[in-house]
Amino acid sequence: MIIKIIKEVEQTQTIWQQIRGDVIVGAITSLLGAVIGWYLNELSNRGKLSVYLKSWSEEFWATNDDKQGGYEKIPNKPENYKYKMTLEIYNSSGIPRILRDIKVVFRKRNKVLQSDTPKDESKEHSSKALYYYEDIAAYNVPANEIMTITLLGYYSKKKSPISFLREADSIWLEYKNEKNRTKRKLIKRISYESVFENDTEDTENG
Repeated sequence: MIIKIIKEVEQTQTIWQQIRGDVIVGAITSLLGAVIGWYLNELSNRGKLSVYLKSWSEEFWATNDDKQGGYEKIPNKPENYKYKMTLEIYNSSGIPRILRDIKVVFRKRNKVLQSDTPKDESKEHSSKALYYYEDIAAYNVPANEIMTITLLGYYSKKKSPISFLREADSIWLEYKNEKNRTKRKLIKRISYESVFENDTEDTENG
């Protein structure tokens, strides 16, 4: 009888040991799963937006009345200026990333000479033979994808002085991300001194 009781106690202890072992293994497995999930999520969130300049074009020109109801376009004269840039934006993270408050900034070293919201080429409108574009809006770049955008800008002496272009030595893209942090990307180094060499009118107005 005593031997039987001892065997039952030993069996009960063995069962409890197995149960405790299963509980411990289950707890460790759950903990490892949570840690791995957290780590993978952190890796996913570590990605960022990278901006690449795909193409750039620009033009200075002036216009003269051709006496026939039209006008003659004279290149390389600092009366009007326009640029066009195409950017590729790559989101290397596992979550969507945002660009907003996009600006194109002309600088001389660390000094901001001109900062404007560019136009979005994909949002073109026409009215009575006139074409115009909407300001660039915010962009939501999907996870692990590339977005291509084309920005336009135009300046004219008839609307405001463009003498800042004479001084500018670089063009930058600025935007705010989803954390409201301002990011800057150098687009290109520039020098327009030669274009303004004989422009006495701009010198007087500037």
